[in-house]
Amino acid sequence: MMNSVNSRDSKVKLSIFFDGSCQLCTAEINYYRSRDKTQCFEFLDVSCKKTELPRILTRQRALERFHVLKNDQTLLSGTAAFAEVWKNLNGWKWVAYVVVIPGISTIMDMLYRFFLKHRKFLVWLFTKYNNWRTHSQKHER
Repeated sequence: MMNSVNSRDSKVKLSIFFDGSCQLCTAEINYYRSRDKTQCFEFLDVSCKKTELPRILTRQRALERFHVLKNDQTLLSGTAAFAEVWKNLNGWKWVAYVVVIPGISTIMDMLYRFFLKHRKFLVWLFTKYNNWRTHSQKHER
């Protein structure tokens, strides 16, 4: 089945574009999936060539940053996109309102740009940690 923002279910509030080739990004998306009790999110893996994108978002741009498309066709990226997801995520609404406060949103944007700049290393570190944790858990049994 081909994912498409053009054939959205009526209950979908947000189309979430993520890099499925990034283990850290996928882990975060899996968390969002687990908390999406109302199924208002549509998850679109932009690393998959079959995933259709809206005209206002190129695949390259989608792979470079986190993006969310609202029902009114407003495209958000970075901190604003995360805040929009959190606003619709059970248990995270308060975080959404905190991160858009002037000053805090600037800091969040800086942290996100830092993550993007060092993403490959952070993903490597995350993978090493997961491997170590899995190995440790096997030996505890």
